[in-house]
Amino acid sequence: MNVIEKGRHVPSGRVLYRLAQELGVSVDDLFGRPGVFAKTGASAFLSYGDTSGGEAALEMAAEIAQAFMTLEDLCGAMKCAVLPLHIPFAAADAGIEQLVTQVRHHLGITHAVVFDHFELLENAGLRVVCCDLPGGKGAEPASLCAYDRANANAFFFIRRRMNPERQLFRLLFELGRIYWHTRQAIVGTLPARGGELLDEVHAARKFAAFFLMPAMSVRGTVNQLGIAKDGWTYELLLRIKHRFGVSAESFCIRLEELGLIEIALAKDFKKRIRDYYAANRHAEPDGSRRRLNHNGRLGDLLSNATAQAGEAGEEARHLAARLAELGVGVE
Repeated sequence: MNVIEKGRHVPSGRVLYRLAQELGVSVDDLFGRPGVFAKTGASAFLSYGDTSGGEAALEMAAEIAQAFMTLEDLCGAMKCAVLPLHIPFAAADAGIEQLVTQVRHHLGITHAVVFDHFELLENAGLRVVCCDLPGGKGAEPASLCAYDRANANAFFFIRRRMNPERQLFRLLFELGRIYWHTRQAIVGTLPARGGELLDEVHAARKFAAFFLMPAMSVRGTVNQLGIAKDGWTYELLLRIKHRFGVSAESFCIRLEELGLIEIALAKDFKKRIRDYYAANRHAEPDGSRRRLNHNGRLGDLLSNATAQAGEAGEEARHLAARLAELGVGVE
């Protein structure tokens, strides 16, 4: 400790982590700088609509994030995401559609329908964690995100006990929030040019919907099947929405936005869907057909780190045990 305090030796990432754990602080506190989950500025963003348990969820997310980064250090993994998280855009429908096109292009999927967005974003270097976020009065945050400025990366925390459709939407919703905040930092407010400027929540919701259901992909699917605007049935809508991994309500709204369904039909379908949600605790009317790969990158890092010999392997096993205590399951 004396050698470290005098600056003669720079401790490794795992030693810093152990010191922070013993002192009950974050690694960033040891350096006197705000952490990834700093409670000021735009470093951390709590899920919209969450009014209880915010601090507890934030503290848990911060500990998981620190463990995640320590595992990256132990494995010598790249910390920087290959997906750029600073892209200027106008926070209106047209601007967000253009942003989604750019992001999908960077990910190499253009207009393709994606089966597992968790794996897609993790392969781009983003950190995605599914866990049970603590809350107060029985209310858990649906999701959290934080931007890691130092590494041009981000963390996404998605509530584990949700159906796949809601998890996918929350993941892309939080990615939209990251872009909304980094946009503010680099370009301020761009003119809307063809639409009213949206606030953070509405812009993030639009981003998620446009990303999961690209206009060209939805139109192409409808045209391939020859479905007329007045030819939709409730059963057909439920079948087709599974292709995009979205909720029945989201898909119906997207069809309406793109002018692919009669307004009267859409109104009737949305009422039936919402009535079903109310009676079945937001379960999907036709069930869920996707099985998402949760905590894939985190599991890979743990497997790699725990297989190492000596102090590194021991530290990794300590982290694995702590993550298990926090309810972070690895498949």
